[in-house]
Amino acid sequence: VPLELVKELRQRTGSPIMDCKNALAANDGDLEKAFDWLRKKGLATASKKASRAAADGLVAIVSSETAATCVEFNSETDFVARNELFQDLLQRIADVAPGVLSAGQDAQAAVDALSAASLEDGTTVAEAIKDLVGKIQENMVLRRAVKVECQDGVVSSYVHGAVRPGMGRKAGVVALRPEPALTDAGAREQLAEVARRLAMHVVVAAPEFMERSEVGEQRLEKERAIAREQAADPKKPPHVIEKIVDGRMNKFFEESCLVDQVHMIEEGNVKVSKHLASVGKQLGVRVSLAGFER
Repeated sequence: VPLELVKELRQRTGSPIMDCKNALAANDGDLEKAFDWLRKKGLATASKKASRAAADGLVAIVSSETAATCVEFNSETDFVARNELFQDLLQRIADVAPGVLSAGQDAQAAVDALSAASLEDGTTVAEAIKDLVGKIQENMVLRRAVKVECQDGVVSSYVHGAVRPGMGRKAGVVALRPEPALTDAGAREQLAEVARRLAMHVVVAAPEFMERSEVGEQRLEKERAIAREQAADPKKPPHVIEKIVDGRMNKFFEESCLVDQVHMIEEGNVKVSKHLASVGKQLGVRVSLAGFER
């Protein structure tokens, strides 16, 4: 089994090296199948954070009261990510992103559109990246670009590990929609702060979905199959097994869906959904999640 695959699987799962080797050997070196194999054995947990390949780089955010654009720019090493030329280019890319991206845009279409966009000197983003790669002699990738917008609500962001204003190692964006709309400036500021603190939570908790209805059938079937295999016990009757499976599925939702997560920034171990209901009661409106990104 190639050492690179063992290292990547260990980074993704936190499992011991021998378990990673065994998982890869049992699945002919297939990384995704090895990841699921470890989960079925109870040796790895399902989380978005764990399933992402590690990469150095930075995220830049450009935001207004009702919209925010996020641009993730990756490098091979942390050394390059700390380079001023790298950061300068990321800022230039982020500055043109609001006029190029659309909310709800397909992920690859967004990257393609931003790559083809012109910077202030007339060069395209793709050309500027290629030029910097030539200067620094290290590969760089425009990994992700996304826009969150809520014209009838508020959009707030949080940058973790900031190296410059609006630029850092990780970032979260949250859009909240009040119904009816808030016209009082003070109330809107209060709701924007609620969204900012929830963006902090998003960075830490790494939710995959906004709510349970967003989880696709294929993913649900996969999670239930894993839960059923973990709960398998010939000594227990089927109805007991199903209750255990249901319990593990609820845990999956609580870990993966933002509204079901316990708010990690607010006190009292309150769920995000209940916290937003409480905020809405204080403001005299109904507050709902309109979107998020991490």
